[in-house]
Amino acid sequence: MIASRLVACLALLTAACSSGAAEPDPTCLGPLPEATPAPAALDAPAVADPVEYLSLHNALGRPGTPEWPATLQRLMAAGDGFTLERLKALDRVRVPADSMALLDAAIEMLGARVAAETPATVAASLQTRFERASLADLHCDPLEMTLVPWVLSGAAALAAEPVVRAELQRLESGYVAPDVPWTVRTGLLPASASAPPLLQARVRGYAHRALSPTPDVAARR
Repeated sequence: MIASRLVACLALLTAACSSGAAEPDPTCLGPLPEATPAPAALDAPAVADPVEYLSLHNALGRPGTPEWPATLQRLMAAGDGFTLERLKALDRVRVPADSMALLDAAIEMLGARVAAETPATVAASLQTRFERASLADLHCDPLEMTLVPWVLSGAAALAAEPVVRAELQRLESGYVAPDVPWTVRTGLLPASASAPPLLQARVRGYAHRALSPTPDVAARR
């Protein structure tokens, strides 16, 4: 059910994102700092912070590089539905033969993870998803045009679910950028008069858009 709602919302939200009409602020903070991916080990954190997440997914598009197998292994632990879409869209001709089995295993693992999602698990992931999309947007990351629509469509598709709606409302009215290493490293904190809380504004704006999608999206949910 989650997948069908996601498909129903994706095309129109992609168009809205691409037009820029709902996000008039043209802020572009430039390239992100280099990220050091966590080791692909059993005890590696299951959630990648936004900087690492974007770095991993950009690296995912370069399957011929020496670090690609380690990137894929890390995403088997930290990936999500967006990762799955990226993997399925890969040109398999570019994937080295000795990495093909790993690619298939990653697709199978992530497919099972996505299939097991519920409104409650999606709600729990919304803040992280919005932060990743906001970071891509603010830094004009190459993933912006695919990640932002994916995040918005997934949230809008489930906005009628009470647990999802409650979390969207919390983010819309009360999200504050956390004082954590990745926000400091990217220059998004500390906020000041010269460096306003751009991340906070983006996350709150995305939550508002998910709660108030276009009439066509609302009709197709």
